[in-house]
Amino acid sequence: MTYSDPPTPADLDPLASTSPIWTEWRARVPAERAAALSPGLAALGLDASNHLAALARAAEAQPPRHEPWDAWGRRVDRLILSAAWQMLERDAVERGHPPLAGGGGDRA
Repeated sequence: MTYSDPPTPADLDPLASTSPIWTEWRARVPAERAAALSPGLAALGLDASNHLAALARAAEAQPPRHEPWDAWGRRVDRLILSAAWQMLERDAVERGHPPLAGGGGDRA
């Protein structure tokens, strides 16, 4: 008997999954619409299990920070975001999602 590693998320096709959510999605979404959405969903699924997962871990390790005042005591209400948060935001905007309120935050 030989041992082989289980497939990594990068090796899996998210749309070929037999999970209940994909089974339900295939049953409810018309074939024409599913064909139009499938490439984007497949790309998002693969990205989410690869580089987006790594960015999410890095972002959670350095959460956003609120800076209510500047060094001179003026109210600024800045949201300080790490580079990982900014990269996740950029990826979301490229996929057609709106940016964070106020156009994002300052680089940490």
